[in-house]
Amino acid sequence: FDIIDGFQALRDVDRKDGLEAYQKLWNMHDNNRVYGHMSVDGNRLMANLVYDHLFGPKAASNVPPTPLAAQKSK
Repeated sequence: FDIIDGFQALRDVDRKDGLEAYQKLWNMHDNNRVYGHMSVDGNRLMANLVYDHLFGPKAASNVPPTPLAAQKSK
């Protein structure tokens, strides 16, 4: 089995985009003090890591956006 370590990707979000962006990757509880399961954005980040590992980062440019991503861009 291949192992994909998402730690660096999570760390990059925190360092480059800040705590608020990092917390958007999680379902936050108790006034943003408790981290729950990953949010849609967090799951998308992990899914992209898996996809890039399997097919290469350039393959993602051929994939149409998800309906949710299309709604956010409007």
